[in-house]
Amino acid sequence: MLSMMIRSPYFWGIVALICMYLLSLFNTHSKDPFYLARGHNGQSSTSLSQNLIFTILTVFAYVTVVAARFIDSPPGEPLPALPAVPINLLVLMGLSITTSTTSKAIAITSQAEGKSSAEDKSTLLKDRDDKFDLTKAQMLIWALVAVGVYLVVLYSFISAKCYLGVNVPDLCPKDAALPDIDAAFLVLMGVSQGTYVAGKLVSRTTAKPLIEHILPAKAKAKEQVSIEGHFFGEGKDGNSLILKNGTSGAEDGIPMADIKDWKETKILFEVPDTLASGKYILSVRSGGQTGDGKDFEVTQENAK
Repeated sequence: MLSMMIRSPYFWGIVALICMYLLSLFNTHSKDPFYLARGHNGQSSTSLSQNLIFTILTVFAYVTVVAARFIDSPPGEPLPALPAVPINLLVLMGLSITTSTTSKAIAITSQAEGKSSAEDKSTLLKDRDDKFDLTKAQMLIWALVAVGVYLVVLYSFISAKCYLGVNVPDLCPKDAALPDIDAAFLVLMGVSQGTYVAGKLVSRTTAKPLIEHILPAKAKAKEQVSIEGHFFGEGKDGNSLILKNGTSGAEDGIPMADIKDWKETKILFEVPDTLASGKYILSVRSGGQTGDGKDFEVTQENAK
C-alpha cells in the first residue's frame, strides 16, 4: 500500500502541501491553514485568499509533475530536467500578487489620509461596511473555477504523460512542461481582479459630504434644524456635525443627543441650549471626511 502511494505523483504533491502547512504553522503558530490569507483586521481577505489558493495550486502542480518525471525515468538514465512554468500560469500568479498588494496599499493609504474609518468589517465576501460585495464574490468564484478546471487539465496531462514529450493533439502542447492556463480564461480573471481593484479605488475616493441647504439658517435654542445634501452616510454612528465659531475659529461638535435623525441626504438636529449666540460655520463629517461648511447663525434668544 505504501509503495503504491509513493509511486503516485499526486502523493508527493500532497506531501508538498503538508510541508507548506507545517511551515505556516511554525511561523504563525496558528493551526488555520488559511491564516496567511487574513487581512489587517484579522478576517479573511479576498485578494490574499486568492493569492494563497493560486500559490497552493502552482506548488501542487509543479511538485506532482516533477514527481511524475522522476517516477517514470528509466533506471540508470540521467534525471530529467525540471519543468518550466508556463507563461500564462506565471501571469496569473503575477495578477494575483499585484491585486493583493494593491488592495493592501489602498486600504493603508485610505486610513492614513482619513478617507476611510479605522473600523474595517470586511471579510471574504463583505466590504468595510459589513455589506455583501458582488465583486469579491465574482473574483472568488472565478478563482475556484480556475482551480477546478486546472486540476482536471493536470490530471489529463499526467495521465497522457505529456511531461515525457508524448504528442497528444490539444492536450500535450509542444515542449510541454506543466499544463497552461487558457488565454481567454486568463483575460476573464484579469477583468474580475481589475474590477475588484477599481472598486477599492472608488470606495477610497468617495465624495465628501455636501451641504446644499440649512433650514432655517438662523435658529434659537431647542429649535429643530434640517440639513439637506448628499453623502452624509447612513446613521450618525462614527459621524458628526461640526460647528466652527465664525469669529474665534474654535470648533465644537453638536452632541449626539441633540441629533434627532441622520440619513444619507438629510440630518435633523436640535440647537443645543449651551451654544452662545453668534455666527458659525456648520459642516458634516462622515466616513473620515469633512465637507465644506455653510453659514449658520444662533439668534439672540439663545444667548447664555
